[in-house]
Amino acid sequence: MRGRNYVKVGILLKTWVIILGALLIGIYISYSTKFYYPSLPFSSVSKSEVLQDFKPPSDTVVKVTEENGYEWYIAQADQAKAFKLMKKIVISKGWDYKTQEGSGYFFEKDGETLLVGSQMWTRDYVLFQVKKGWSHQ
Repeated sequence: MRGRNYVKVGILLKTWVIILGALLIGIYISYSTKFYYPSLPFSSVSKSEVLQDFKPPSDTVVKVTEENGYEWYIAQADQAKAFKLMKKIVISKGWDYKTQEGSGYFFEKDGETLLVGSQMWTRDYVLFQVKKGWSHQ
């Protein structure tokens, strides 16, 4: 009778070890893949890469990727501060700020119009989308 209790305790202990192990593996995978972040509007760079490789200091805008004729930038700031940072970069390339319509910012240079689109990616990051080659025009 006593031997059977040890077997039952052993099976119960093994079950809990397996459950705990599976839980820890699940937590690790969840953290490393950043699945809990919203999806990105581009596919050439993963969420993990953006958060690890392109994490900008709070006073800069960093280019993340080029995809489908657009350049993508990220800033770690609220939307107003992030736009001020991006606006400064665009103006430094010779563009003149004209107006804002929704989440789009319009600039002009030599009779051409440039649209800088923005969107909050998370509460801490703002993404900017600009036509590829805009800085060389």
